[in-house]
Amino acid sequence: MATISRGIKAPIIREGDDIVSIVCDCVLSASKEQGFTLRDRDVVAVTEAVVARAAGNYATVDAIAEDVRRKLGGNTIGLVFPILSRNRFAICLRGIARGARKVVVQLGYPSDEVGNHLVDIDALDDSGIDPYKDVLSVAEFRRHFGTPLHPFTGVDYISYYTQLIEEEGAEAFFTALETGLTPDEQKKDKQSMPGMSDSPFDKVFLVTPQGIDDALTERLLEKARYHFDAERCTSLDEAIGLARANSRRGLLICGSEAIALEAEQKLEAR
Repeated sequence: MATISRGIKAPIIREGDDIVSIVCDCVLSASKEQGFTLRDRDVVAVTEAVVARAAGNYATVDAIAEDVRRKLGGNTIGLVFPILSRNRFAICLRGIARGARKVVVQLGYPSDEVGNHLVDIDALDDSGIDPYKDVLSVAEFRRHFGTPLHPFTGVDYISYYTQLIEEEGAEAFFTALETGLTPDEQKKDKQSMPGMSDSPFDKVFLVTPQGIDDALTERLLEKARYHFDAERCTSLDEAIGLARANSRRGLLICGSEAIALEAEQKLEAR
């Protein structure tokens, strides 16, 4: 049993096209041209983008923007470790930026989770940067690595995505962060963190839904302490009470949309 990837010539797929007939015709034609044989029980896979085109199952940029405004309020939106590939991310980012005032993007380095490199691994080794420890602002990234371009597309991802966000009228803020967990020895002083010295919060209170594993909650708390003076609370009421006691305090909700909506209702009721 094996998987083979082949380039198959096909027409541009449009909404309403008979995808089954098109795939059959194209694969049979390719088998004659390329000299391969189809056998019983062979499986032909079709990318989901082609199926979505034929079915008309896609979201417009405006639809994404409206969804962001309706569900997330349309103010500051954070994106953590997006896939760098333009055909997967750029349109989604444009919709998010259109529906927000500010977009904070945290890129993983040296590459994203599927292997698209933000910076060459050899350049990373030469820089002395610790990818398990160091968070870089755009200025710091440029100082260490210059303007690395993708070897095939020639694109500088940071500049490209910054321009895309700003074209939609939103403010762009980028950092580069390792994709692993934060080690115990990682710096915790928020004044030394890029973009964190002007944080509006002296302290934040974290709460997770009941039933969440304690180990996961502790990892979330550790992540929060990477940026803030954070304290774990045992209930939503406790966290809201402590957060509202001082205007320099914040509430950090981790978990499902349900607990966030519950927090919103409790805040409005007070």
